[in-house]
Amino acid sequence: MGLFSRKHSSRHANGGGDQQHHQNNGDLRLPANMKRANSNPAQNATLPDVPLPKAPDPNLDPAGYLRSIYAVRERSRWVLDKAKRNQLRHFTVDMSKFADTANYVVAIIKRDIDPDYSSIPPHGRWQHFEVGGRPRVDQLMATWPSAVDNMERTRRLIDLFLVSVLLDAGAGTKWQYKSKESGKVYKRSEGLAVASLEMFKMGLFSGNPELPCQVDSGGLKKLTTEKMAKGLQVTVDNPIDGLEGRTQLLIRLGDALLNQHIFGPEARPGNMLDYLLSHPSTEVAAVPIVPLPTLWTTLMDGLSPIWPTTRTQIDGIPLGDAWPCSSMPSHPTHPWENIVPFHKLTQWMTYSLMVPMQKLANVHFVGTELLTGLPEYRNGGLLVDTGLLTLKPEDAKRGLEQYQMNATRQGQPSVEVVPLFTADDDVIVEWRALTVGFLDMLLDEVNMLLGLRGTGKLSLAQMLEAGTWKGGREIAEVSRPNTKEPPIMILSDGTAINSETWNLRFAVELEALTAATASHQPEEHDKRRASASAAADVADILQRSQICHSGGFAAPMSAHPLRAHPVRPGKERSMSGSFYSALTNALQQPAYRFVAPAALASRNAFPSQRRLAATQSMNERDAGTAILAKQRLNRPVAPHLMIYRPQITWYLSALNRITGCALSGGFYAFGALYLVAPYVGWHLETAVLAAAFAKWPAIVKIGAKALVALPFTFHTFNGIRHLTWDTASMITNKQVNQTGWTVVGLTAVSALLLAFL
Repeated sequence: MGLFSRKHSSRHANGGGDQQHHQNNGDLRLPANMKRANSNPAQNATLPDVPLPKAPDPNLDPAGYLRSIYAVRERSRWVLDKAKRNQLRHFTVDMSKFADTANYVVAIIKRDIDPDYSSIPPHGRWQHFEVGGRPRVDQLMATWPSAVDNMERTRRLIDLFLVSVLLDAGAGTKWQYKSKESGKVYKRSEGLAVASLEMFKMGLFSGNPELPCQVDSGGLKKLTTEKMAKGLQVTVDNPIDGLEGRTQLLIRLGDALLNQHIFGPEARPGNMLDYLLSHPSTEVAAVPIVPLPTLWTTLMDGLSPIWPTTRTQIDGIPLGDAWPCSSMPSHPTHPWENIVPFHKLTQWMTYSLMVPMQKLANVHFVGTELLTGLPEYRNGGLLVDTGLLTLKPEDAKRGLEQYQMNATRQGQPSVEVVPLFTADDDVIVEWRALTVGFLDMLLDEVNMLLGLRGTGKLSLAQMLEAGTWKGGREIAEVSRPNTKEPPIMILSDGTAINSETWNLRFAVELEALTAATASHQPEEHDKRRASASAAADVADILQRSQICHSGGFAAPMSAHPLRAHPVRPGKERSMSGSFYSALTNALQQPAYRFVAPAALASRNAFPSQRRLAATQSMNERDAGTAILAKQRLNRPVAPHLMIYRPQITWYLSALNRITGCALSGGFYAFGALYLVAPYVGWHLETAVLAAAFAKWPAIVKIGAKALVALPFTFHTFNGIRHLTWDTASMITNKQVNQTGWTVVGLTAVSALLLAFL
């Protein structure tokens, strides 16, 4: 029996109603905690039970099945079953930590929500727009004329939400956005949400100047990287990951919107509302009832032109966010059976788009329980940071080597080192499948710990919103306070789409850097770096021409031969071994001691989402979040000199301490010797010292005076620099570097002047 084969339940004596129900629902087997749910449980008693479309038969249409929402949970469950037996390829599983993970999630929910759990909104983009407690969506709708009815308001919000979700990929640790309306600064997902909202209001995505608050094909096709950079406030000092990739994605969306069957003659995302309401599967009762698979298929088919053709394919059909996984069973005649689909971005879009349709157009969705937990780094990182999952040593070593390699590239992170892999690496695929499975298990455990039963239970979307996603972010902030990155990083271009081209670019640069390091020849190093840059440009051209195909140029890094040849940064050091060793020892201290002044000045500049007042006692709260206190003990030591590029701030910080010790030590040593000199017969009087100094050769005099003048002048000027920081001035990264070089210049000039006096 093949992996896709199903056992059908026997017909019951009541006329086979149960079997008919299974057939209508694609014979879906849900976990015990995932009951059949509608989008509004309060209406379930009065609304008819609408059957869900049957899942595609994987034996007849494997591509259709793997692209369906039905396949995500079912395929991930194979990996989860292996995890329960601790038989995974890349992770060890400590089920004793499952209770700790669940208790931590419950503590987060109780802290922020208790006791009104029913008030938790479903996970979606709407909440990101309201960061800081500001109801931006309601404020936006208040600016529209009263003549704009709820249907058009829903269309406009669908326009906004779809574009905002597509832009919601990792922005990087350096990017931030200052709201033009409030003046507050936001980062990451919330920053992208506020930025996309303000760009939407400016009409950046509309081709009709008279209707700025809409998204259409004409407006998207006019986008350029320069326009997007201006809208996202991207500068040299405020870079964002994957700006070009985000721009091209929206331009491709403009092409996809030309499908008038779904998006209408106006070529707007919002017109999918009319398509859904007129769809044959939609049932009109007291309210429109739309099966979740209908919305899913609309998004998968309607937006298929925007996804790269270089993803995993079956019979020439791109599967989207679906990847081979070595933990899956293999079948000799069905090679696709080792594929695990996730469709994370489409699920995130589905969660987000349902909200305005429910709130404004009163659309009722059935089958929302088919959606899974989102397999992304906040939810997945929670499982790793709490100790439930641990990367196996050989994979951890490989990931650290790849992080080390990547850190040599311009603009890439180089502190708080964690294993790094490409999106199609088998480690990442297994991790994401485990995330889907364990989130289902956590939902059951969290509801039990909260004492919720029946219709009062949290839905998966509510737990994601109030528990796992938020908890994953908070434990990452505690574990890695400088970068706040997950415990495992994924190399991408910022859109989580074009991983194949990045694999090729990454592999080419690794090869060049490895060979250059082994050669120990600067000229050869420069030549190979130039070769790497040229080859990487070729990769870009191939990607634009859609020549790079899955399984062609870009082999997954897990199979790449270069991973066995890590760069050895020690071979590239230009500083002396003794000074490097002393500097390394001096800097092996907790990370918070080496935060740049700019970081200290702006640490409160990024407001988080508003939290409701906690109601439990301090003891309960401490007990529930004790895992955060433990996690602080596991923080990595930073900065990591082994992978850092040398920076002027290193040397000036170390030299400030060294010169301070030398000057004060020399002063006290001479003072002590001067006091004891009469008792031991030494002559350290000024006249004696001056006479002795006068007999030295001129070159020795100049050298001696320079040796004393250099630490004195450096410590003086650098001390003034530090005192300036105490006034909260000159503390941006650019200013810190500029004043550093100024100190170097003034030190050199003044020391030479004193030496030649």
